[in-house]
Amino acid sequence: MSRLRITSLAVALVALAACSSAEREKKEQEAAAAEKKLAESRAFREGLEREKGLLGKQLAETMAQTDAARTAYFRTLAAASFLAEREGSGLSLDTEMSAARSGFQLEEAARQKDGKAIDALVTALLDGERPCVPAPATQTQEDDAEPEEPEEACGPCEAPAYEDACVDIPRQLSQWPDWACDAVAREDAALPSAVFCRATFEHLAPASGEESPYAVEELPTEVAVVRAAFVHEGRLYASDWPAPSADLYHPRNSTGLAECAATTEQNACVHQCDVKFNRYEDPCACSERDHYDHDDMDDHDDSDAPEESSEVRAARRAAEAAEAAAEEARQRAEEAAEELSYRQCVAECEPSQPEPAPTEDADGNPLPPPPASAKQVARLEATPAPGVFVVTVETQMLAANGTALESSASTLLLESPGLVALWTGEEPPDADKLSGFEEVARFDEVLRQDGKVSLAPLPGRKEPALVGLSDGKVYAYGFSTVKGEAPVSVLTDAVCEAVESQSKRFPASFLEACRKQPPPAAGVDAGTQGPGAGEVTP
Repeated sequence: MSRLRITSLAVALVALAACSSAEREKKEQEAAAAEKKLAESRAFREGLEREKGLLGKQLAETMAQTDAARTAYFRTLAAASFLAEREGSGLSLDTEMSAARSGFQLEEAARQKDGKAIDALVTALLDGERPCVPAPATQTQEDDAEPEEPEEACGPCEAPAYEDACVDIPRQLSQWPDWACDAVAREDAALPSAVFCRATFEHLAPASGEESPYAVEELPTEVAVVRAAFVHEGRLYASDWPAPSADLYHPRNSTGLAECAATTEQNACVHQCDVKFNRYEDPCACSERDHYDHDDMDDHDDSDAPEESSEVRAARRAAEAAEAAAEEARQRAEEAAEELSYRQCVAECEPSQPEPAPTEDADGNPLPPPPASAKQVARLEATPAPGVFVVTVETQMLAANGTALESSASTLLLESPGLVALWTGEEPPDADKLSGFEEVARFDEVLRQDGKVSLAPLPGRKEPALVGLSDGKVYAYGFSTVKGEAPVSVLTDAVCEAVESQSKRFPASFLEACRKQPPPAAGVDAGTQGPGAGEVTP
């Protein structure tokens, strides 16, 4: 019996040793993995530090080159300013040249440690910037002037009564977006290589009478812009959609102008309060000093006054002290009342805040968040013919936290005027001007296959075709890759026949639209039956 017990104990000890060994190996593996991750983290951090040092060095070199270029530029302007004074130089001395020359002269005077020249230059430069204060008297005037009646002269002053916060606020913004470009495959060796680019321009919400025609539903909008560019005979040609305009590339600064207008209005209101309560200090007023003639001061002499007893004197002084205390208390009460009225006046100048949008309906149910901004995303779907682009623009409505609330999409059929002109043997447009895409059609929905735009030919035809739905009607466009032919043509005679004959291939909305759509009138030019033909819509 004891032998059996010893054997059982030995087996238990072996099992425990095996379990502890497995756990130890597991912990060792976890520790090794942690050490490996720590080493990788250290190596990554060291790599980041090296990259940071390299970028810092490159930034310092770039800044040094920029400073050197700026110095050379201003020295060139300074030299040009001296040449402009010569007759027949053909140069006109402008403000920038004068400023560069003054800076150069000041720099040379400082280098030569010429104190008089520095003083003269600085005085001339700051004359127009000095605050409106009494002009200092000369030494001779100071010697001749009587100290009891000093004479002061004030210089010219045009300081505004209150600050106009819109002085330095631009009406339009200048943006430099990042363009993302892709190469476009050439259909023919005679056609130059082209690139298709996309970018977004931020347009602000309408405010203070300023609004952007590109803002979606009067919300801040990231407007999508597409561009096709190519080089022909050494000259760059480019076309944009939407059509090029100053309002597109330089959006109205509606928010900045509204904020500065509100600030200016508040400043004007506070100024009126300052004037009403005698708090306004005119910056153009000469400082006035109070002159006291010590001989005229009332030095009370009690020598001739009749003698009074100590009790009478004490009572008189106590009465005078009480009267003075009462007068002081009255003045403090008036000042406190005036200060309260002034603060109330200034508080009324604060701009009113808009009421927050309701978050619940009448029954207490939470309302969906309202859209706070919009974002457009453009993508190139296909290039079915030379100079022809199928582009889809998706518009997303975003909440304040950036969450997409809803989205809609339009598919555009665009032609590059320059590429199409070269393909058909015509002269391209002027390369010195940025042209706009020709918007051939705009579709609410297009035929797709496996998520991509379908360009399969219609029954009985060979050319690729794009079929889409626009304003409740079905349209189709055929594409030609034959040199010299127009790359796009409208197909009107076989669209609904194809939809009805191949109903499974087309969405149900196409079939329903064809049932409601009347046949094209006889004798009507098919080229005029496309949606938005010849229009360029932002």
